[in-house]
Amino acid sequence: MTNVYAYAYQRIADDLRDRILSNDLKPGTQLPTEAALRERYRVSRSTVTQALRALRTEGLVECRFGHGIYVRRVPDGVETVPLEPGDTAQSRMPIPDERIDLQLGEGVPVLVITRRSGTVQVYAGDRTQVRSR
Repeated sequence: MTNVYAYAYQRIADDLRDRILSNDLKPGTQLPTEAALRERYRVSRSTVTQALRALRTEGLVECRFGHGIYVRRVPDGVETVPLEPGDTAQSRMPIPDERIDLQLGEGVPVLVITRRSGTVQVYAGDRTQVRSR
């Protein structure tokens, strides 16, 4: 089945996303340059920029300024955080200080645990799981 795209950047983002999720583009792999992507898809620079922005927002790629755009590596090790009765958990996008403190890539959410006591704890969403007791 052929996908119909409202915008050309969606076609590019979908193609690259499929290659990342199928492991054709492995974590740590540098994506083709913007110029190469423009030539391959026959689109403008702004269209390529929009496609790459979409993938960064999803947390699939990261920009290393001056070096290029790379498929994001998934961190090793997952922390398990216990939830007690009365605790709540929710995800949201981090504020800038949280992004720095937790060393989060663009597009990676945080997991916010609010304890019954009112204490709030913030964890990296890509390397934390919760388990109820």
